[in-house]
Amino acid sequence: MQTGLAEDPLEKIRREVSFIEATGRDQEETTGEQDCGSFGWYRGIRDRAETLDLRFRNGNRRAFPVATISDYTYDPSRGIGLKIVQGDGTIVRVTITGLNLNGRRDGSTARLYEGLLRCRVPWVRESDDSEELEEDEGATVVTEIVVEEA
Repeated sequence: MQTGLAEDPLEKIRREVSFIEATGRDQEETTGEQDCGSFGWYRGIRDRAETLDLRFRNGNRRAFPVATISDYTYDPSRGIGLKIVQGDGTIVRVTITGLNLNGRRDGSTARLYEGLLRCRVPWVRESDDSEELEEDEGATVVTEIVVEEA
């Protein structure tokens, strides 16, 4: 075991070969950001979102540090609720409504609500009406994002 030294390049190659042999996939295929349509998903086991970027249908955006999210709720009939406490003590409530907000599609592990809880979602975007009609059954569709300051 090495401490304080750079990783041996040969050891890194051996690990990569072992991973490919065990999984049949290159490690790079399991890292980075995946576009899930209505939200982004960090695939790497060490990848974590530091900011949640909310992307509105009209082109506006608003971002919050993930560390400021103090409460998460999920109710399939109401959507996802986030309580954000800003540095000055202001409370902001975000409500994300839509379809299949915590469902999986095509065997993917990406689920919006669980991804928010695990800091794996860097952005969420509202879908426009034409996209909703084109989405396949089981896809996550964000119909509205509401931000309210208390």
